[in-house]
Amino acid sequence: MIFPDAKRRVLASWFTGRLRIPEGRCLGVLDGGFMSAHERETLVEVTKGRTTAVRILHLGTLPPQLWPAEVMGNGWG
Repeated sequence: MIFPDAKRRVLASWFTGRLRIPEGRCLGVLDGGFMSAHERETLVEVTKGRTTAVRILHLGTLPPQLWPAEVMGNGWG
């Protein structure tokens, strides 16, 4: 979709960071409305276009005070 003329996968070597993939029901809006928490969240760490770590959070089973800092808006700067 992003690179319609590409004949194969495109390495996004220009990207290093964390991708956050929310799934399920929204459990709450955080950080002044700029972030939200969902029942399940997948955090994907990417270094120079390559996946280096994947972490799956099941927030629907935890009280908000036990949600990791990544969900609460900390460490995303």
